[in-house]
Amino acid sequence: MNRITFILFLFVGIFSNLHAQDEAANEILTKWENASQYTINMIDSMPAEHFDFRATPDVKMFREQITHIVDNMIWLSTDYLGGEKFEKIEPTTKEEHIEYMRAACTHAAKAMEAALKDSTLLNTQKDFFAGPMTGRQIIRLMHDHVTHHRGQMIIYLRMKGLKPAKYFGW
Repeated sequence: MNRITFILFLFVGIFSNLHAQDEAANEILTKWENASQYTINMIDSMPAEHFDFRATPDVKMFREQITHIVDNMIWLSTDYLGGEKFEKIEPTTKEEHIEYMRAACTHAAKAMEAALKDSTLLNTQKDFFAGPMTGRQIIRLMHDHVTHHRGQMIIYLRMKGLKPAKYFGW
């Protein structure tokens, strides 16, 4: 293989790898945006008068599920993905809960986007209570955590005889 062919193969390989990384990052961010909107739609499905509903005495109220999701994504995106400071509030109305979730999802998306461009942040392990985790693992954890608690919200809606928002976000 001559030198020019080698350089050409090297360039194509590097470009292909960078392109694949960009595609993966775009897929992750698109999935986050869809999951965020689906979560907001789920919150909107519950009438305001039922925000204090809890499925059983030992679980969170519907509104507490919302603030728990927000608190967790802010903690992870700020402390582990380098996101900017986020001002926590105590939402009281349905509209405030929706806007709080929207703001937190946007905050987390910005932190994810920055982390996906920073291979050091994405690949370096940080201490975590469940054991060392990389930025990649934190991003997956945030998705999983939101899904877990959104699933609980679906049960709350069903227990109130309400139809949850239609799934989307493939």
